[in-house]
Amino acid sequence: MVRPIGMALLLIAVLAPPAWGDFAAGARAYKAGDYETARREWRPLAEQGDAAAQHGLGTLYQYGFAVAEDSAVAARWYRAAAEQGHANAQAKLAYLHGRGKGLPTDYAAAARWFREAAEQGHAEAQFNLGILYATGAGVERDRVQALMWLILADSAGVEAARERRQQIAAELSRPDVEEAEILADALRPVDAPPAPPSSKPSPVTSVSASLPAAWASRKAPPQRAPASTAGSGGFMIHLASYRTPEAAVSGWRRLRKAYANLLGKLDHSIVAVELGEQGTFYRLQAGPLKNRDEAEALCAQLKRHDLYCAPAF
Repeated sequence: MVRPIGMALLLIAVLAPPAWGDFAAGARAYKAGDYETARREWRPLAEQGDAAAQHGLGTLYQYGFAVAEDSAVAARWYRAAAEQGHANAQAKLAYLHGRGKGLPTDYAAAARWFREAAEQGHAEAQFNLGILYATGAGVERDRVQALMWLILADSAGVEAARERRQQIAAELSRPDVEEAEILADALRPVDAPPAPPSSKPSPVTSVSASLPAAWASRKAPPQRAPASTAGSGGFMIHLASYRTPEAAVSGWRRLRKAYANLLGKLDHSIVAVELGEQGTFYRLQAGPLKNRDEAEALCAQLKRHDLYCAPAF
């Protein structure tokens, strides 16, 4: 009996093995400059929804490695990965929005995706989000927010952040600078040390060069009052901020045990502070201390151990 051609084709399709890729093999090939192998390994994984492979494929299209350069295709792959929470893809999608490459120029979208990545600790995204807040591109201009993100980017080793951080800090009141520092501390992972200074960002992710010159001359909004940091009972020191009260209690136990010679005789308090769009944070404070000088002296000792500390009165 002669089998119908259509049935034969269907049988071949059913029996054909699925396409597989090896992400690690693709990554090694990419590092070695063998972009064709990287593309071959990553594409089937990307088509199956692997966020890392989608990001890798987007990179190949953005720079024209083994494929025709196409920012629009790169943006589609970046978006697929970004929507799964891939921080590098989020930052690169934001960059394409900010530069208008493969997508319409949209600073609001750039700010949204930079924020998604920045909140995961992506240093370059933190730098770019700080620039957007400093200039008012895509977000309401807010130099306290700008300084907060630039502090985080600077501590993570983004070299360009240092100068911009100092520039903005010089334009703000001391209470505003202190508020930015407290906000940055609240977002910094307590157990994660800053990246070493040798960590360098890729220059292609900066959107600052594409911002209209008019943004820089916009008038700054009125200065805000700093968030309250008052503790209960005398002079206190602020040690860290956490997302939950339970984490704050755990943090106190860890710090008190590790630095018993400095904190062992102190009590602690946890102060809930609403920080606007950043949400609610729980500030760990220790004390009471006799006076401001004693609080500042204790902070100076703790800072020698690379700990955050600020007097809270």
